[in-house]
Amino acid sequence: MLVKKEQITHAYPYCWRTDTPLIYKAMSSWFVKVTDFKDEMVAVNQQITWTPEHVKNGRFGKGLETAPDWNISRNRYWGVPLPVWQSDNPKFPRTDVFGSIAEIEEKTGCKVTDLHRPMIDDVVYPNPDDPSGETKMRRVPYVFDCWFESGSMPEGQIHYPFDKKDWFDAHFPADFIVEGLDQTRGWFYSLHVLGVGLHHKPAYKHCMATGLVMAEGGVKMSKKLGNYPDPYVILNASGSDAMRWFLLSSSIVHGGNVCMDYEGKEVAKAMRKAVLPFWNAYYFFCLYANAEGVKANLTTTASDVLDRYILGKLKDLTEKVKAEMSAYDMPAASDNLTDFLDILNNWYIRRSRERFWDGTDQAAFDTLYTVLVTLAKVMAPLAPFITDFVYRGLTNEKSVHLADWPNVDALADEAKLIEQMDFVRAISSTAKAIREENHLRNRLPLSKMTIAGEKANTLAEFVELLKDEVNVKDVIFNTDVTAVADKFLYLKTPLIGKRLGPAMGAIMGAAKQNQWAVNADGTLAIAGQTLTAEEFELRLNMKEGFKGQPLPDNTAVVQLDVTIVPELEREGVARDFVRMVQQLRKDKGLDVSDRITLTWTSESALVKEAFKEHATYIAEQVLATSFAEGDGSDKTEELGDGQVSFAIQKA
Repeated sequence: MLVKKEQITHAYPYCWRTDTPLIYKAMSSWFVKVTDFKDEMVAVNQQITWTPEHVKNGRFGKGLETAPDWNISRNRYWGVPLPVWQSDNPKFPRTDVFGSIAEIEEKTGCKVTDLHRPMIDDVVYPNPDDPSGETKMRRVPYVFDCWFESGSMPEGQIHYPFDKKDWFDAHFPADFIVEGLDQTRGWFYSLHVLGVGLHHKPAYKHCMATGLVMAEGGVKMSKKLGNYPDPYVILNASGSDAMRWFLLSSSIVHGGNVCMDYEGKEVAKAMRKAVLPFWNAYYFFCLYANAEGVKANLTTTASDVLDRYILGKLKDLTEKVKAEMSAYDMPAASDNLTDFLDILNNWYIRRSRERFWDGTDQAAFDTLYTVLVTLAKVMAPLAPFITDFVYRGLTNEKSVHLADWPNVDALADEAKLIEQMDFVRAISSTAKAIREENHLRNRLPLSKMTIAGEKANTLAEFVELLKDEVNVKDVIFNTDVTAVADKFLYLKTPLIGKRLGPAMGAIMGAAKQNQWAVNADGTLAIAGQTLTAEEFELRLNMKEGFKGQPLPDNTAVVQLDVTIVPELEREGVARDFVRMVQQLRKDKGLDVSDRITLTWTSESALVKEAFKEHATYIAEQVLATSFAEGDGSDKTEELGDGQVSFAIQKA
């Protein structure tokens, strides 16, 4: 009688190489009895610094706590043979395990010429436990699991303990190792087992477990599927420094996975963020230093406010990157470097450009030279090739990788100036955003800018810089931000809800009623609760009728007078024309120091008035020895309310 009939569907193992079915069967194996010293492995793991830190007591630590005995034998031909000989007669059981060639030869009487199969299998000798001498000792047919060999790397690389024992004792454990996160069950594990089992020590002091490089869409890269970009195409397009920067600045060094797109767009982005800005700064320095024959020197002092600022930022950068690299936090180090490169190019060099034109401002050249030499050393671990090229070009020394880490103790601590200048930069950036919002080009002068905030009056010495940078005629400071903006409370509800879930309703209600107060320690009192500084922000909103925007940190607001009067419009036309001429100089391949003659023609009354009013300014900016109305056959462009045609000749 049939009681029940069913079909059970289950996963079946397939070979990942050939896609053919696999059959599992039990086999005799040799093991390391890890369970005998598992507790010691768990304890020794606490001596290791892990990146990311959670791996120590998470993926790796939990694996140690449940570690089984380790199957170290494999039934293959190629590999390191197990040094184990057994009796071929079960009546006289015996097992011999040897630890050296000398020991094999001494106890077997056989000469060993090769430790590999099949030569080592020819070492056969009588079983001492069989009085008749007929029973033989033969090597077991197994070889070591290759992961056992990986764990033996520290000893095997120098033939320990037979060679360099003193060297090994002085260098074990290793300072640092790095591999993929999956090696918590592989190399990291095998090293740890043998390090503890043999030496009662960790095999490494610091271990970095990286994530994986995935294909587009987050799927695993596969040779069979071919779902990965050609690395040589990406390297040829962006360079190996950009590839390295992309990887080291990503979450992959903290155990996260990153996706590689087919076109290498992310690598190209790394090139634009780090490699090109560094090269552009170096190119700018060489362009003017070579043109004027200037020899620059390392410096630790400066009087110009921009020189002091960039050297102060350089000191801060060097100290931050050193601390972050020491903590194996490459993403933070790379972020600080890209931020500095942006400031170097788009603030210091741009604001100081005129100081380099005639080669007479030695302090400017010395400052930029010092920044580039120091920056090459700081960036070298992250971008080894371009930094070496630049460093050798600047110093004529052999290599940046033979230089010491830069000592910046002699540079002045410019904390106050850095705070002020960063404030100036934030104001300038916000002012430009207001221009964009109101469709006002940067070269069009405006009548005034108002800065409202508690720290506004700390910027008095930067008035001229702000006028020039923002392109306004006047700067007004107002310490009462509430005159132009309202403060409102922004709650970070996910953080608050996680900690104070049941109180969220009361907190939200109190926030809507503006029933809250900031405590002296920076925390917030609201609805009977105290919120930490990380759980809320005080933000600013412009009041009705005021044109402006708050700074990103909500410490101040910026207002611009967007009314355009005729004299400002004429000056804007002159500035726009300077840009056009500079581009034509570049297109014609003129040197930065070449003098020119400039002629122009236009039917626009606005253009004519602008050129008449600002002729001296235009001539100075474009290095024109003469600037006159005449044949303008080189180029025609839209300008003001009409067109202008102009031509240049090398003077």
